[in-house]
Amino acid sequence: MKNKLRLYLAYWRRQESELNPGRYHVGLLLSPKDPKNTDDEAIIYHAINPIDKEAQKQVWKFEDKKSKARTSKLAGVMLLGKISRSISTERITAMLATVNVPTPEEANKTGWRCRHWVLDAIDLLADGNILPPLPSSAQDLWKLGFDFVESKTRETEGRSNPTVRVPTCDLSGQEIRGELGPLA
Repeated sequence: MKNKLRLYLAYWRRQESELNPGRYHVGLLLSPKDPKNTDDEAIIYHAINPIDKEAQKQVWKFEDKKSKARTSKLAGVMLLGKISRSISTERITAMLATVNVPTPEEANKTGWRCRHWVLDAIDLLADGNILPPLPSSAQDLWKLGFDFVESKTRETEGRSNPTVRVPTCDLSGQEIRGELGPLA
């Protein structure tokens, strides 16, 4: 079957801070093959921690949002798999909405980050046969993807090049031809 949706482990650049340690925000990106990047035809699934104005503290929550597949902050991706046409985006969204997001107290106590949500989400999708069997643990895949994105970031001295495809690797961390094209 042609033109299946692609599910990526995505690494977006962010400014490191005391509240957000680490160079990348991670989540899942569901995108069509070779997206045009003119419409919001992709979906970002991730855990975010905005400040709750009433509670006056950061509160973790799951978010799914339509997006362009390529954004200026997207540093690189790992292709997790192609999604069968028989699986709807609504089913994926419903499954991912069940992934645990801790209370602020639990998150602070355990050092929980967006990466932890992604690891649980990948395991859930693999266990639910949304993804093909994975060659290693979600943690190992995250690390392979992280190392790949870091190597590409070093090559470009941390600057995004909007005229080239997003750096993409396979499940072994090896570079493959990316389908997420230039911004321009």
